[in-house]
Amino acid sequence: MIITIADQYRREVLISSIKEIFPVCAEKGPHSTCLLWDITKREGDRWSEMYGKLCQLAGRFPWILDYSLTQTTLEGAFLQLSQREK
Repeated sequence: MIITIADQYRREVLISSIKEIFPVCAEKGPHSTCLLWDITKREGDRWSEMYGKLCQLAGRFPWILDYSLTQTTLEGAFLQLSQREK
């Protein structure tokens, strides 16, 4: 998941809300206005429901400029597996 915000001063409020909505998530890197998250898709999770939650979040915070929810690339999956083995 990628979320772009207007300024970095509102990051903490957004981060706590993301953790409430997506409890199985991890922030991938400390970027100022672009937040990258890895959300573990559990059995029974539907992409449409997850995207709906993200849209609701964007509606609550008008300073969210852009957002997207995508699947991990094959390269990303291999990198995650190799890191787990270490």
